[in-house]
Amino acid sequence: MICDTDEINKGDELEIDLEKGIVFNVTRNKEISMEPMPAIMKDILKEGGLVSFLKKHGDFIKKAN
Repeated sequence: MICDTDEINKGDELEIDLEKGIVFNVTRNKEISMEPMPAIMKDILKEGGLVSFLKKHGDFIKKAN
């Protein structure tokens, strides 16, 4: 995840919306845009992490159904 951290201080509470590409700084009530996360990274997170993803899919190449 890549975003401008000028609006984030140590100890701030953050909420991250990966689908919308937004970091919300709850402490400062500020919305920060972030670069979209690559689809493969979202897929890995949805599977519960890299190990789970690789156990299920075997590699990073998306197979056609």
